[in-house]
Amino acid sequence: MKNRKLWQKAAALALAAVMACATSVFAATYESGYIDVEAGSKTYLVQSILYEDGDGVYRASTWAQTKDSSKVPANYIGVKAELMSDDAGDVIAETAWKYNSTTDYFMSAVTKKQVTPDRVYSRGQVKLYTGTKHITEYAPETTYAGGSRAVPAALLSTLTSGGTYPETASGETYGSTALAPIVGREPDLISVRGAGGFRGYVRNEELNPDINSPAEYQAYLAALEAKNWRLPVYDLEGNVIGEFELSRSEDVVPGAESPETIKAALEAESRGKGGSASRARLIAEGLADGEYLKNASGETYGSTALAPIVGHEPDLISVRGAGGVRGYVRNEELNPDINSPAEYQAYLAALEAKNWRLPVYDLEGNVIGEFELSRSEDVVPGAESPETIKAALAAGK
Repeated sequence: MKNRKLWQKAAALALAAVMACATSVFAATYESGYIDVEAGSKTYLVQSILYEDGDGVYRASTWAQTKDSSKVPANYIGVKAELMSDDAGDVIAETAWKYNSTTDYFMSAVTKKQVTPDRVYSRGQVKLYTGTKHITEYAPETTYAGGSRAVPAALLSTLTSGGTYPETASGETYGSTALAPIVGREPDLISVRGAGGFRGYVRNEELNPDINSPAEYQAYLAALEAKNWRLPVYDLEGNVIGEFELSRSEDVVPGAESPETIKAALEAESRGKGGSASRARLIAEGLADGEYLKNASGETYGSTALAPIVGHEPDLISVRGAGGVRGYVRNEELNPDINSPAEYQAYLAALEAKNWRLPVYDLEGNVIGEFELSRSEDVVPGAESPETIKAALAAGK
């Protein structure tokens, strides 16, 4: 009963939050999933979040926290957030590196608000101390802003005044599974778009049977095979009005010994057949035999959006500087090696002396502008948990 009350409370809060998003044209939050990163004896959870604060106004953030919420000494966790243009592969806004200055279990970095017409996403990096050195890992990327931003108000309006699914004449609940995080469960009848594009419902019990053993799973597969991987689609009176086809999740790389092998194959297929056309263009124009291009001085240059593919960042990182000038910042100036609190303080002092700006170069090494790093301020000074800060950011503070 206690768990149920907690779930109902969480669902009510989620409904209120989504209602707030639905009534605002612009406010939206795009979260990546978490990844686990091991450093020394600790495992960290790393995540990126993109905040849309207005029409074309964005902030990027990067998060790292110990998985068990245990505290680590000062300077163990470094974070940097990047607001990326998917259209051009440029860094639009970026924070300076930020380390924990006292014993703590989490750190976050948030860029300043940036106005841009580009399709953008958030990504970042973390530096985590192993006991002998810092290791650097990429934070996962968020989805792009510009697509579905929140649960549409029209969909929210299908719920009852009590925030639950409506019921048919026979007492079965029905609706969209997109509302399940708000209601706290999926409906008995799940809305689908069947073969031919018509709309109806599949029974939850037929779509999600209870499977608890290998034998039950094999029986489930056999039953689907016998039905040609199709389920009946019903109207709200219980009449069968069509079919809904389930996808077969095939082996992408039969016999693959690691998830990375499969992910690489999926990414390659996505680049060739779909996904982001602009990302495909970046790969085609920004890489040669899987490596960054080089200028006359032998320095590599390009977009950090390609770093997960190449395996490292280039010497010269493409950015969009003040006034919209496009050029490059030196990786060594953007990402200095910091291994102690003293080095971190020296890094901050050097940035302050430069007014938090780095030179932007062309490929011949000429300075053509400036790129301003964001000061990642304390959103909620003295906050004792990342949830407090995330709630403030989501509220647009």
